[in-house]
Amino acid sequence: MELNKLNSIVHNFQLEEKIIGIEPFGGGHINDTFILKPPADDGLKFILQKINTYVFRNAVGLMSNISIVTEHIREKLKEKGHNNLDKRSLRLMKTIDGSSYFL
Repeated sequence: MELNKLNSIVHNFQLEEKIIGIEPFGGGHINDTFILKPPADDGLKFILQKINTYVFRNAVGLMSNISIVTEHIREKLKEKGHNNLDKRSLRLMKTIDGSSYFL
């Protein structure tokens, strides 16, 4: 995926850090995965994934399921008094319109 397109996609998310770089991440064979790099080495890093809609025909349903399961896990961790949930569980970043995915 070209860098200009990736940059335009990133700008649709409510990220907590400025992003100064986007690089391919991992070696998966199904989805395209990228790491979004902040200015500081110790800043928050984000993963952006392009879902392969040939394999996952219902990407909206897939993201809905991931969101439901992720929120359930985070709520259970909170109930048990765990701190620093972002180190214990996935957190989906919302788009500007409040969705957990961008089409």
